[in-house]
Amino acid sequence: MGLDKDTAYLAEVKNYEHALRTQKRISKTKPEYVFIMNEYKEAVLMFNISEIKIWNQAQSDENQLRIFYDKNKSVYLQSSFDEVRGQVVTDYQQELENEWIKALRNKYPVKINQDEIRKLARL
Repeated sequence: MGLDKDTAYLAEVKNYEHALRTQKRISKTKPEYVFIMNEYKEAVLMFNISEIKIWNQAQSDENQLRIFYDKNKSVYLQSSFDEVRGQVVTDYQQELENEWIKALRNKYPVKINQDEIRKLARL
């Protein structure tokens, strides 16, 4: 999606990196520094992707929310859409997330290396 090249993302990572160096006094060459920065970058990317694929979509598409509400009306105990809109948004976000995860699993099947698991179990 190119989010790792987005100027806002790059600026956020740079600001965090600067804060990390000033707070921890940690060298860029230490493995802990590299680990922390990689974790932060991945977390920000995951947040940004979730925002685009799930949260913004659920908040801005009133038509899809109403379709979702109508399809699941029995769950909302005969309350009007306006009365339960917040819950509908939450449930719709969960459905979008589930669909996204399902699509990712279909595209990128998870393969578990049983030999490695056995090695870890022995530790």
